[in-house]
Amino acid sequence: MAVMMRFPKKFVERCQRFAEEHPDLARDANELVERCGRLGIRFFSKLYGGDGTLPDSGRRKRRRKFKERLMEGKDWVALYLPDEDVKAIREVFVEKHQITSTATAFYMLCTYMVLLGYWELPIRI
Repeated sequence: MAVMMRFPKKFVERCQRFAEEHPDLARDANELVERCGRLGIRFFSKLYGGDGTLPDSGRRKRRRKFKERLMEGKDWVALYLPDEDVKAIREVFVEKHQITSTATAFYMLCTYMVLLGYWELPIRI
């Protein structure tokens, strides 16, 4: 199951450009944000003493095209992220450790850490 979360349009456009420049890391902005969020979960779990494991969410059956998502809102774009990941982020990193104030902010933090070169995202298999 996937959860719809809204992100700033310019952020998603930057993620899409990064995904196009690095096709070995992600196919599109949605996958990039999802993978960066999972990387952040593992990083912060190790930092705060957790085991860093996540439930296997599997892949969603249909991905909507990037251009379709841009038309959903003037300044916001919906991305669909795994329900299990969002739940873990909200419970552990937003409510318990208070790293960010929202799950969206957590995903943006983790994605910017990759975009700016502080974290290295492993190659997609």
